[in-house]
Amino acid sequence: QEPCQSVIIIGADCPSVDGEYIEEALAFLSQGGEAVIGAAEDGGYVLMGLSKTMPSLFCDMPWGSDKVLNLTIERLEKVTKRGRYKVLEPRWDVDRPADLPRLSTLPMTIDY
Repeated sequence: QEPCQSVIIIGADCPSVDGEYIEEALAFLSQGGEAVIGAAEDGGYVLMGLSKTMPSLFCDMPWGSDKVLNLTIERLEKVTKRGRYKVLEPRWDVDRPADLPRLSTLPMTIDY
């Protein structure tokens, strides 16, 4: 078995992330990108992809706040080579009851 070249994690509360969005992230990593973030509308992120270990991205993070995305980008500026990370267009996630009506706008089946 060959070692993994990169990894992508997706939030379980992010139904707006579709196959095309994931393919965009994978394409960036496969072309030499070190990190890709799927921004969330609320200041966090819906997707994170890495092609190398970067534990400092996650230490002492104010999870659940609107500062997560910007703080992660600041940290990426320090730990990646110039231009080796990408922030994808913002998507929405489901964090509060007010977010639930958006779910009804999605098709019943999601094709990945």
